[in-house]
Amino acid sequence: MKYENAKVEVKVNDKTLLRTYKKTVVETFDDAVAQVTVLYDKVRDKKVTADSVVWEVVTYALDLKVRADIRQQIMATEAGPEKALEKAFKDLVAGFIAAGIPEETATTLAETQMATVRAAIESAKAAM
Repeated sequence: MKYENAKVEVKVNDKTLLRTYKKTVVETFDDAVAQVTVLYDKVRDKKVTADSVVWEVVTYALDLKVRADIRQQIMATEAGPEKALEKAFKDLVAGFIAAGIPEETATTLAETQMATVRAAIESAKAAM
């Protein structure tokens, strides 16, 4: 296994925010076993071939989680709370739609929940 320097970019309005991190790159079967037991079982049971495609999938999965965490940190600290709230709203709508709720109803539900969240934030600020 090796590590590479990688970056996460987030565009907010007219500026680009950037953070770097160490990307884990899976190169061998031993690397994959160390990272993902399920993958080891599939390779051992001959359900998949242990070739470069498998290593790319494992590397991508590991990297995706790291990138998502870094992006959330950037959004929370640098893009400001309003951007984080916008993302939360979009995620709520998408979650409701994924649960089978029509888009118009999902949007209304998310708006109601976000109004409650905004009120709680204002209340907490006032109490400080």
